[in-house]
Amino acid sequence: MTSSPPPPLPVPTTPSPLLNKTFTTHRLSPLYTPSSTTPLLTSATLTAHARALHDILRGTVLRGVRVGLDASSSTASTDNRDLERAGALVRVSWTLFASSRGEAGGGDDDDGEGGGDGDGDGQGVTGIHISIIYESAEYTAFLLRSSPTNDDENDKNDPNFTALPLFLTRMPRSLTSTLTSYLATHFDTRVGALALPSAFLLTRLEAALRPPLSALAAPLRDVLVQFRFAAAAAAAPACRTVDVTIPREDVARFAARGKALGRGGDRDRAEVGTAPFTLALAEYLATHLALDMRHKEVGVGKVACGEWVLGGEGRVKLLNGGGVASVLRALVERAGEGLEGVGLGE
Repeated sequence: MTSSPPPPLPVPTTPSPLLNKTFTTHRLSPLYTPSSTTPLLTSATLTAHARALHDILRGTVLRGVRVGLDASSSTASTDNRDLERAGALVRVSWTLFASSRGEAGGGDDDDGEGGGDGDGDGQGVTGIHISIIYESAEYTAFLLRSSPTNDDENDKNDPNFTALPLFLTRMPRSLTSTLTSYLATHFDTRVGALALPSAFLLTRLEAALRPPLSALAAPLRDVLVQFRFAAAAAAAPACRTVDVTIPREDVARFAARGKALGRGGDRDRAEVGTAPFTLALAEYLATHLALDMRHKEVGVGKVACGEWVLGGEGRVKLLNGGGVASVLRALVERAGEGLEGVGLGE
């Protein structure tokens, strides 16, 4: 009697550096590189920039005093103290990054070929991963674009410019300022804030709730929607936000109720949009809280589900789930909207 071979050992996977971290969102104008230089998205070029940024950051400490970082505000002073506690600078790396369609991030690609979508269908995001490691802290940033095939075609229209519109940072403001100054100096690019309006937040939430109703309860956690009020609309000055949490077991019922409302053809309800979850939420808030979420002084400040958390002020936390790649692509698209006509400033 022959025994069957043992099952293969599981292949260890490296967690994506994008997951389970809170990032600040920015938009980035196209990066310029002269025709005489090596293309940006190659390992050799990124290694050279990592070395140059490393030298700049090492130079910010002179005779025991940290210089070269923005110290014009109390926040910057706090940031500088955090950097001092982080210890000595250990390493700076710039690497090619690629995420596949079905996951938030595949991993860093160091083969020098520019990185690509794992499954070749143009559904992921690619770009540059910047890591700044101190003795006691690690800071990170991403410069990202979606649909490599389409973006490559756009780059061919002007090969001196590389479009990486979504800029994510997880680092103190003073260090962000140093990094953005480096990007502006070396690539003639500008960084601007990327706010996420109410319509964007609700659209992403509806997309996360799009699977069949019978499948919603299993993958989702509770859904959180935070509403913010303008000062003139607040009934009490101290009441500026209201958090509404929908338990996971009620999410499918909200979606079903919204579909029924949509079929009813009520014009007022249609103003909220055709999204079923939003329709049901609007009705619930109007009935039980006397809150009109369509009022011009009421906005959505944050939405969260089991896959991600998005904040209107420009904060994002990506968790594990099939919808993460979709959110990343939407953020890239949002960052790239109207860049040609937008004045960006640090």
